[in-house]
Amino acid sequence: MSLTFCPLVLCPLCDSLLRFCVFCFCVLRLGVCNFTEWIVIFEEVERQMETPLFVKTHDWNLWLLQRTQRFPKHLRHSYTQRLESLAFDFEDLLLQANSVRGLRRRELLEAADSVLLRLRAFLRYAFDLQLLAANQLRYAGEQLDQLGRLLGAWLKGTDR
Repeated sequence: MSLTFCPLVLCPLCDSLLRFCVFCFCVLRLGVCNFTEWIVIFEEVERQMETPLFVKTHDWNLWLLQRTQRFPKHLRHSYTQRLESLAFDFEDLLLQANSVRGLRRRELLEAADSVLLRLRAFLRYAFDLQLLAANQLRYAGEQLDQLGRLLGAWLKGTDR
């Protein structure tokens, strides 16, 4: 993995130079840091990524990618790409919202809700074009409903 995407951070306790990996949330040491507080911080971030909304979003995106690989090539650069982009945009907005607080978090979660609505609409085309069977569309709809409920609960929690 290239380190160009990993920002440099200073340990707040000993001022060691550390590199925080934004992909796997690990710390790559560039200096000497004898404090274990960094481990606690990154374990907390990793635990947050295992919450149901993040896990279900990841699983749903994988399911969708496995289905879109079978879509016809003539739709690959139009419909398929757009559908996959919406799915990744949804996950991206959740990850961004998880890293901020306050009004910005609420804005990102509302944007994620909007993307979820568009995903539902785009999935109907997959059924209409006979790219997904009825049971696959039902499964996708159920999963998106679950994601919507989890997202709604998070949005409701930002009102407090």
